[in-house]
Amino acid sequence: KQKEEGTPTGNKSLTTDQDINITVKNHKILVIGCDAYHIFDLQGRLVIAREYINSGTYIIVAKGKPYKVIVP
Repeated sequence: KQKEEGTPTGNKSLTTDQDINITVKNHKILVIGCDAYHIFDLQGRLVIAREYINSGTYIIVAKGKPYKVIVP
């Protein structure tokens, strides 16, 4: 279930948690429903969420669960 904010392009949940909504807007990943989360690139490096994020695939870990997001 996607909210109207941002573009849900490439957002595929690896696990299901209806309390968390992840969207991509202006090359930034927005995680709604969780205050503490981490974003990693595919090389396992931690990505700073508030910065511009390059196009690619990222793994978000929120509430102990992984989510895969593609930034177009």
